[in-house]
Amino acid sequence: MRGHSHGTGFLASAVAAPPARGTDLAITCRCREPAVTLIHDRHEIVVVGTGPTGLAAALALVKTQGLSVAVIGPEPEAPGDALDTRTAALFPTSVAFLDNLGLWRDCAAAIAPLAAIRLLDDTGWLLRAPETLFSAAELGESALATNISTPFLARRLYEAVKGHPRITLYAGATVASIALPAAREPEPAELTLLDGRTIAARLVVGADGRRSPVREAAGITCRAWHHDQVAVVTSFRHSRPMAASRPSSTAIPAPSPPCRCQAMPPASSGSSGPSVRPRSWR
Repeated sequence: MRGHSHGTGFLASAVAAPPARGTDLAITCRCREPAVTLIHDRHEIVVVGTGPTGLAAALALVKTQGLSVAVIGPEPEAPGDALDTRTAALFPTSVAFLDNLGLWRDCAAAIAPLAAIRLLDDTGWLLRAPETLFSAAELGESALATNISTPFLARRLYEAVKGHPRITLYAGATVASIALPAAREPEPAELTLLDGRTIAARLVVGADGRRSPVREAAGITCRAWHHDQVAVVTSFRHSRPMAASRPSSTAIPAPSPPCRCQAMPPASSGSSGPSVRPRSWR
C-alpha cells in the first residue's frame, strides 16, 4: 500500500489491480491530506477597532476577567493633529466606568460640564416647536453630562492599552478576513490580517464602526438610511474661559440641504484669519 499528499482537503481512493498468480489482491491508495491553517497567535479575546469603545472594552475585560486580550486597529491621531474635533457627552455611568479603569483623573484637562441643552426649531415653518431648555439645575445636579474631546479620549485609552502587560496590540494592522465557527462548534474564530498573519480567538469583539466587518462575518444584519442632510461643523477656541477657568471651545453645526462643498486649506500660522479645518461625516 502506498499513499501521498496532494492538494488540500481529504480524499482516499482504492484501486484494485488484477491479482498476480500466487499473490494476494494488490491495493493502491491515493490520499489527500486535510487543509491546515497556520495560526501565528492565539488569544482568548480579540477586539477589532481602536476607537474609544474598543479600547475601553479591552481594558475592562483584562481588569475584570483577567483574560488574554488582543486589540487590532490603527493608532489614533494625536489630539493636536486630529481632523476630528468632535466631543462626546459622557453620562455619570460612563464617567464612573472610566474612573474604575483608573483613567478619568488624567482626562481632567480635556473635559467641561454640560449644564444645559437648548433645542431650537429652525425649520422656518409657520408653525414651529417652542424653544425647549433642559437644565441640570432642575434635577438638582451640577451637570447633565461631561463633555470630552473624542481624539483626546481615544489617545488616552490607546496609551493605556499600549502599556498594559496583558494586552497584545496589533498597531496599524487591518483585518482582511474573519472565519467564525458554526454555532456550538468548539473551534476558535480565525482572523487573517492583510500581512498574512492569522490570529485565533475564543471571542471576537466588533468595535470597528458602522460598516463593521465583524458584524458582517457574524451574519448580523442592520438597516441603514440617510436623512438627506449635510451639516458643516466649525469649532472655535475662546480667548477667555467660559467655566471652571478652563480653555473653552464651541462647535457650531450649520445644517443645510445637500450641496457640494470645496475644502479650503487652513490659514497659515502667520495669518490673522481663523484657521478652519473642514471635515464631513454622513
